[in-house]
Amino acid sequence: MNRVLLIDDHPLVLWAMQRELTRLFPHAQVCTFNSDQSLRQYLHTASRTRHDLVLLDLSLPDDDGFSLLETLFRQLGWTTVLALSDSEHPEDMVRAIDAGVMGFLPKRLSLQEMCQALTLATAGAVFVPSTSQAGPPDAGAPSPNGTPTHPMALGLTPRQCDVLKHLCDGRQNKEIARVLGLSLDTVKAHVAAILRALGVSTRTQAMQVVAAQRDRSRQPA
Repeated sequence: MNRVLLIDDHPLVLWAMQRELTRLFPHAQVCTFNSDQSLRQYLHTASRTRHDLVLLDLSLPDDDGFSLLETLFRQLGWTTVLALSDSEHPEDMVRAIDAGVMGFLPKRLSLQEMCQALTLATAGAVFVPSTSQAGPPDAGAPSPNGTPTHPMALGLTPRQCDVLKHLCDGRQNKEIARVLGLSLDTVKAHVAAILRALGVSTRTQAMQVVAAQRDRSRQPA
């Protein structure tokens, strides 16, 4: 862990999160920002710098957090992003995860839960608070090409499973973006997260992993 970005307009949250991040990642540089403007100024000069983790408050007063997510993925390429939020509405959580974040963290979470979220996200898994009312889809439901649609099957979010299905169908990022109604930057972020979750480095290898899992599921018990 080299560099972490922390964006929140509440001084107490910034202080507490910075302290915990420093404890968890003692060798990382933790950069804090209290506004959209200060972050955008930083991104303008540091877009080529590697960033391992970003924690973004979706409720910044000077900009829409989801718009800022798009900017982060466009400027930094793929990086692990966790969304901090005052809201606990399931719709907000689903929207954030669909946008490419690796976790949705209501600010009322305990320190232990925050640490769990950071550990899961940096390991390539997705964190959803246990009290979330947004239930997952049917665990047994496969897609038409045999790709599991339940995120727990491959450690992916539902939207990442959608992207993976189209990836396995041979579609390129631009076509996936058009079909799913996503921006190209969001699709690229999803693809990168999929590769990391599957432990592979190319789209072809991801397709091979899915094909192998499909073959195993067809074998008689």
